Amino acid sequence: MLSGARRPGGKLPPVEVVAIYAKERRPPRGEEPIEWFLLTSLPVVDFPSACLVLQWYQCRWEIEISQLYCGSREHLYFTAA
Repeated sequence: MLSGARRPGGKLPPVEVVAIYAKERRPPRGEEPIEWFLLTSLPVVDFPSACLVLQWYQCRWEIEISQLYCGSREHLYFTAA
């Protein structure tokens, strides 16, 4: 359980989180494997649900990278509409 953040108007309620640890199985030759420690408020009850949550966060990361290359979020939303 994480304490709620302090915001103007009061403190937010605590948030229950789950920790997921992931390590790349087959990194590119000569590269160190990526290790990822993720805290999420999404439900994780078993290995398949942990894999699904990791896939969702991977998609989010890919969206962030595409926004970086597009130069703005408005461009991304416009092209997706």
